[in-house]
Amino acid sequence: MPVLPEFEAISFIRIFERGAHTKPWLIEVLTDQGPTPYVAKIYTAAQNTERNSVTAEILGNTLAKEFDLKVPQAALIHFPVDFIMVLNSHCQMTLDLADERPKFGSEYLDGSIEVPSDIQKSTFKRHIDLDTLFAFDNFIRNADRGQVKTNLLLHKKKAWLIDHEMAFDITANTNDEFNNLQWEERFWRYHLCYNHLKKASKSTKSSYFETFSEYLRLLNIGSLTSYFNQLESCGYITKRKEILAYLEYHKQNSCKFVNLLKTFLK
Repeated sequence: MPVLPEFEAISFIRIFERGAHTKPWLIEVLTDQGPTPYVAKIYTAAQNTERNSVTAEILGNTLAKEFDLKVPQAALIHFPVDFIMVLNSHCQMTLDLADERPKFGSEYLDGSIEVPSDIQKSTFKRHIDLDTLFAFDNFIRNADRGQVKTNLLLHKKKAWLIDHEMAFDITANTNDEFNNLQWEERFWRYHLCYNHLKKASKSTKSSYFETFSEYLRLLNIGSLTSYFNQLESCGYITKRKEILAYLEYHKQNSCKFVNLLKTFLK
């Protein structure tokens, strides 16, 4: 069963001060290919408790690949003592407040740029399937791919998804709301793709979500078990039961889910 690679941090490069809920670190980790730059998220224990952040990051990254969406290679990153001891005082103070468990990290896409919120549709759709991205973010309940902060990077002529810590925003009422054809606007109306999709012709809209539907039909939710096991072995409380039940329910009701998405774009 697949699991994430686990690496040790070996050197600190810099902090990303802008454009993130957290201020991730650019570090080097030791891989089989040698020192490799990775972006590590420094969450507090409270953030992981309240938002299930590391679990959401890993599941968002993993599931994106099942829908043929590009994501950087993810990993769990350990901060050994010899790495921590050479950090400056500001970084050490940050770690004093951080969750001590292994950190979520993703490979650094050197030379990438953030997709601008005002990107033209003709340009945007050359880099990614817009309706699949819109459906995917609604499926994983991610309200953080917005019209201000896009959380998409352009790299090698493709759009790459990053930052899924806000995903899987699931409550005990989520399925009931769905059954009543209710879906919070923050997941769809403010999505980066919403205006582009809504302005399309009726004939174009009729074929929306066909690719997404096929990938959802074929999705093997059981493949996530090994990732949950890995996270729990690191001491994380993953909300496994709730997340798997949600994913399975929406897979079984995929036609209804797609039809609901289409009503938003009329």
